[in-house]
Amino acid sequence: MLSNYVKLCLLAAMLVSQAAFGNLTHTIESYIEKYHDIAITEMDKSGIPASIKLSQGILESSFGNSPLAVDGKNHFGIKCHKGWSGTTFWQWDDEAKPSCFRVYCSPEESYVDHTNFLTGRSRYASLFELARTDYVGWARGLQRAGYATAPDYADKLIRLIDRYELYRYDLMTNQFVIVEKEKSPKPIFTDFVESIPVIVLPEFDEPQDVETPEPAVRPETKPTTTSYTIKGKATSKLFPKTYKSGIFTHNNAKMVIASAQDTPESIAEAQGISLGNLMAYNDLQPGESLILHQYVYLEPKRSEYRGKKPFHKVKDEESMYIIAQSYGVKLDVLLLRNQMKRGDEPAKGEKIYLRGAIDKQPKLRKRHKGF
Repeated sequence: MLSNYVKLCLLAAMLVSQAAFGNLTHTIESYIEKYHDIAITEMDKSGIPASIKLSQGILESSFGNSPLAVDGKNHFGIKCHKGWSGTTFWQWDDEAKPSCFRVYCSPEESYVDHTNFLTGRSRYASLFELARTDYVGWARGLQRAGYATAPDYADKLIRLIDRYELYRYDLMTNQFVIVEKEKSPKPIFTDFVESIPVIVLPEFDEPQDVETPEPAVRPETKPTTTSYTIKGKATSKLFPKTYKSGIFTHNNAKMVIASAQDTPESIAEAQGISLGNLMAYNDLQPGESLILHQYVYLEPKRSEYRGKKPFHKVKDEESMYIIAQSYGVKLDVLLLRNQMKRGDEPAKGEKIYLRGAIDKQPKLRKRHKGF
């Protein structure tokens, strides 16, 4: 049973909060404007998408106007839980008795504690394997992990992100890009599965000779009569010089290497996926096909490069398509990240950033006539 004193305190707090809640001090737009910066900062630190932070803040705090947000500066509905020694706020939520919620000195402190809350609990660990641009996966994952009891919690977050285009903040960063003096290049290896041999990212030395196992899934493919052509060179230094069979992973996406006989149709048939999906995974348009020894992805590419290299320095006539394929990054996202559009190609020596975002477009090379 609650004492009369506690009941009186709760009643007073509720009356003050209801008065504040009756006069909304934030709109959704003003809330986004006020807190997007801290959301991006926390994303840089933890990998939690800024769009998820903002949408949860909007939903959990009624965009900063709920009693808990006004009085407790708690924007994410985080309860006290075992081990909380700070100030507390009691209120009824969806339970039969008042619940204990954490109180913060500022909303920004609430944003930081939300990061600590998610990173410090094992039930949310699988979320951090997702790309920070995969807000749908994060929303679904939060619901599965039990962040909220509402059956449509994930759908509400996704609708907020789509309606207010919060996903654009997932491509931003508050970190300074530190460009160090160029060093002699070191090999950057792709990820690999079990005993499948390591592939060196092309611009570097070829790997030592290793015994190549027979592919576990990929059968022999036959050339088809369909003719495709990608404008540009037939091969690229960013892809391996020699063909290797098998299924590999690169930038956390499964892929194969295109042989001289391969077409999108033959690979799609061999791997048991639709031609339309294969074309979409590899940013191919009708009438386009494969470059010799290029990486061909069997699932969607990622929205950023997860290796150590922050940018790629353009050599020769490398196209944005070739760069996107060689690093396993979606072409449209790579273009957006570098302030470019379809058809733009970077000049030799320019830096194409593989993660984060920049506010300056690289120098473009002149278009060839008829290209």
